Amino acid sequence: MIDKAAQLLDAMSRIGLVRDNVVCNSVLGGLLQSRILADAEDLSSKMNGDRSDSDID
Repeated sequence: MIDKAAQLLDAMSRIGLVRDNVVCNSVLGGLLQSRILADAEDLSSKMNGDRSDSDID
């Protein structure tokens, strides 16, 4: 997803739709941050699920 967004921003900058590298970096940074958060939430839910299965009563 991030690679496609980078390609899209590159194409937009080539035709003049995006002229500021700050805009490109902000968009890519936001995409990367959302991806990291999604991965962290997934890992957390897997860990919580595994932990509840291995609880000793």
